[in-house]
Amino acid sequence: MDTPLLDAAFGFLVLCALCALFASLRGVSGALAPLLGVSTTMVYFTLAGVLGVLVPAFWVFCAGVLGLFCVLLYRRRAAALAPLFSPGFLLFFCTGLVLFVYYALRQPMFSQWDEMSFWGTAAKLLVQDNALYTTADTGYFWTMTERPALSVFSWFFQYLGAGFAPWKVYWAYALVLLACLCVLLHPFAGRRWRSWVPFAVAGLATPFFFTVPNHTVHMASTWLDAYGDLPGGLLFGGTVALYFMLAGQKSPAGGQAAGGATALLAALPLAALALVKDNIVPVALVAGGMLAVDSALFAPRRAAHPGGKAWTGQGFVQRAGSFLFWFAVPAAMYVLWNNHAAWAATGGGATNIPLSQAVGQALREITGRAPASEAYLAVRSQLWNNFLGRTAAGQSATFRVSMAGTPLVSCLFIAAVFLAALLLFKGRRERLRCAAAWVLGALGFAAYHFMLLVHYGFYSHQAGEVVDYSRYLTSYLSGWFLLGLGLFALAAGGAKTLRAVACRAAALALAVFMAVQCGRFVRPGYSVLDWPETTYAAARKQEETARAIAANMPAGQRIFYVCQGGNGEEYFAWHYHLLPAVLDYSYFAGRTFPLPGDEYYISVTRMNEYLYDTGCDYILIDALDAAFVRYYGSLFEDRLAGYAGGTALYHRGQNGLFSPVPLTS
Repeated sequence: MDTPLLDAAFGFLVLCALCALFASLRGVSGALAPLLGVSTTMVYFTLAGVLGVLVPAFWVFCAGVLGLFCVLLYRRRAAALAPLFSPGFLLFFCTGLVLFVYYALRQPMFSQWDEMSFWGTAAKLLVQDNALYTTADTGYFWTMTERPALSVFSWFFQYLGAGFAPWKVYWAYALVLLACLCVLLHPFAGRRWRSWVPFAVAGLATPFFFTVPNHTVHMASTWLDAYGDLPGGLLFGGTVALYFMLAGQKSPAGGQAAGGATALLAALPLAALALVKDNIVPVALVAGGMLAVDSALFAPRRAAHPGGKAWTGQGFVQRAGSFLFWFAVPAAMYVLWNNHAAWAATGGGATNIPLSQAVGQALREITGRAPASEAYLAVRSQLWNNFLGRTAAGQSATFRVSMAGTPLVSCLFIAAVFLAALLLFKGRRERLRCAAAWVLGALGFAAYHFMLLVHYGFYSHQAGEVVDYSRYLTSYLSGWFLLGLGLFALAAGGAKTLRAVACRAAALALAVFMAVQCGRFVRPGYSVLDWPETTYAAARKQEETARAIAANMPAGQRIFYVCQGGNGEEYFAWHYHLLPAVLDYSYFAGRTFPLPGDEYYISVTRMNEYLYDTGCDYILIDALDAAFVRYYGSLFEDRLAGYAGGTALYHRGQNGLFSPVPLTS
């Protein structure tokens, strides 16, 4: 194996100890502890990264958690570990352990566009520098300012290792997904297996259900990608479901949970949610809104005001304060990271108009106060057609975003899960809370769709183009569904007699449906279950070539990249593999250079000056054409006559010309 396993195993041990500490709190079961532990780790190391103290924070965190766990173990002895034998925590621990061994043996690698352009590169830079990637010299002409919660969480499992391993990033992401899914089993602590197994099956099927909408003919990357969309979506549902599990509901052991005080723990995953990804920030605000409305409208009267007057005096102040608190948590994380990003970004690379300007322009065009632009009309039409499942003219296939079907059908499927929970709840208050959660989720979905309209129609530098719509929609739909499933589980956990039988039957039917759909749509040989070795053959070969390049030049070099006919994807792949060397992204690196007469043409003299000014003493060539040889061949000692195709490295000699470097490992 490329790196030792000790770093990840030690991190998992610390995380489990943190889960035990949370599980020792009143009203917190072993099923809720993983999400609290994971989100605490994400928020803690994000703050440490912003302050520039990642390494000291690591040792303080580990020493503090292990120290407190030892104290807990000393005081409570075996009772301290009892919550960890609940179905929820055992699902998290055992599945996480199996995936740890599986990933370590199979060694999956990054191979997708955004993994190379940000998610994988950010994780590698964190391990390389032990500092946030916002401070790194990436060679880009922009600063990497995407939100860091997932990247720092994966760093936590690699700090003690001998190097960077992509599979540990996948495993860290898998732990985030599992922590969210295990929330479903909170109501079933101490129950027999037949009461919780259907919810465990439905939960584990959820990632596939919302990311593989059609029969797989290519590799399904679920559980095998480092994107933030699916973790952000499940963290959305897990956060709100955790709040409902804690806020005044019956505890699994009997009696009332700690109510409002314990429910404040939901602020931890809510803060982590706002630090996952830019397009997840609106989702975090929706989650905050759900918690704010529920705490204001449905807080237990005894918690609102001992005297029973919930909407006057102290009761009103408490409800208003709670309402504002839940909005303040994601807003604070948004401001924190934006201020850090503004400090880190020194300018350059801005391709979008300000977001506030984009939102204002969108509202003006929607309300008719400004003429509708072609981009807005095109995007509005395409988003509406996609929502209804219509595809472009001439295409017969239906646009699907989940195994349930189109976006509209998926929303109806989610509504059916909420309806089942509403009917199975016994009390009027619980039913009202469930109905309010669905209504707020529907309003949030409309608001999220509006933000997609703003992004595609006004904000993006590709205004007018709808790209990755299904992936962005997955973030919301998967979380919304997980919330509905959590409320369904909560209703089932408190049901008795005939209501319990109905809950069990409905849960079993849902689990069977989702399992059958996964069996129909997901082919084991094209998924995490048993991918072929050829899946990562190209990435492994490129990694070997990158090692050969690194072995034939001094460390810390800056390299100029040439790939005539490329689209930029090749550049990002080489940039990732060559780290810590810096692959310069400038002019038309990774794309075809303009010819003379084009307004963007760069003369050979200007190119030579740039190479000197930036310290690019090496040029990496991946693909050439006759035009590049003709106009830039004079930079090379042999005028590129010896280039035989493929990947070649050139070094500037004493005469100022570049000569080939033999790639020997």
